[in-house]
Amino acid sequence: MNFTFSALLLYHIFQKLRQLTHSFDNLKSFFNLDKKYLG
Repeated sequence: MNFTFSALLLYHIFQKLRQLTHSFDNLKSFFNLDKKYLG
């Protein structure tokens, strides 16, 4: 496995993780809004 391939793989995994954490943050803020409006 050459360096370029492993670097690309790591970058891809990193992007996926960032997407996941981003959507998780969106979910959290959505539920917080929900609680705020429902009391």
